[in-house]
Amino acid sequence: MTWLRFKSRLLPCGIIAVILVLLWALNSRPSIPIVYLSPVTVNADKKAAATAEQTFRELALPATPELVGDSVTGLASTASAQLMEWQREDDPKLRDMRTDKLAALLRGADLKQIADRLPDDVLDFALGLPVFRKWMASNPADAAQWMSHHPSVADTRVSKLIQEWNQSNSTAAREYAEELPAGAWRDKVVAVLVRQSLKSDPKEAIEWADELSSGPVQTGLLRNAIAAWGQSDPQTAAAWIGQIGDPVLKDQLAESLAVTYAATDPESALNFAMENVQAPASQANAIADITAVWAAQEPEKASRWTEQLPDGDARRMALSQLIHVWGSNDPTAAAGWIDGMPQGSLRDEAIHFFQTLTDRPADSVIAESAVRL
Repeated sequence: MTWLRFKSRLLPCGIIAVILVLLWALNSRPSIPIVYLSPVTVNADKKAAATAEQTFRELALPATPELVGDSVTGLASTASAQLMEWQREDDPKLRDMRTDKLAALLRGADLKQIADRLPDDVLDFALGLPVFRKWMASNPADAAQWMSHHPSVADTRVSKLIQEWNQSNSTAAREYAEELPAGAWRDKVVAVLVRQSLKSDPKEAIEWADELSSGPVQTGLLRNAIAAWGQSDPQTAAAWIGQIGDPVLKDQLAESLAVTYAATDPESALNFAMENVQAPASQANAIADITAVWAAQEPEKASRWTEQLPDGDARRMALSQLIHVWGSNDPTAAAGWIDGMPQGSLRDEAIHFFQTLTDRPADSVIAESAVRL
């Protein structure tokens, strides 16, 4: 009876003890904070997720046979689609990643065959990317030959290829140009070599330009080359001009040389132009340009030389340049020279050019100068 009574009292106490232990365990567990997200935080998380998803899409290479497959046509089609998308939405932050993606896509492929299948509207863009530039740099002769059959390739791409080839292996680049048949492609390649040689070796530039087909391109390059040559060796350049049979080209080159020569010896340059430039219009242009150079250096000497010219277009154009340069730099001195000229057509023309330049008569300029003195 006593044991039963004790047992009945012990059971409630045990239950109470268990409850107390459970309560202690619950209270001793670390609490979890409740975070309330603001609309701004939610939007930022959405943007981050969208950026991550876009990056994943950019990095994911199309690997299904339907998109790529093993064919060159499939690779070119996929590459073309990527290039068009990049052109439409060019993001500087994604350029490196996109470049790597394209390189991975085309790894091991024949890039010349890929380029053959790219549409014209993305071809130039593609050729500027590292993966294609490396191909062209590794085999410039092959790349140049490929470009010769693709007139849609921009001239800047052709120039860059030939320039870099000439810098890395000038012998091979020049042998390639020399062996090309006459025509538009050879002219384009040679023109690049001419421009690249203008400063380093103008005589070589002349020799290259002389092999171009006759026309405005050749004339322009020859004029640039003879001007560059005239800076270092005007006598030899003049002798080379003397052996040219085409009188029109000869006049044009003599004019270019004379104007270049004016920077060091304007009086000799004027005499050269008078003797070697035969066409009246070309001679008048050369004399006017040289007079402008001389007027900036020694206006009094230039004015005395101009006074000796016979009446005509050459004197009129030279006088115009003299007054323009001298009157702009020192209007009082220019006006004094005009005031001291004898009456005649030369003085009348000088007054006209001076008033056109200053919008004032020469005598008023002289009068004001005298008052200030």
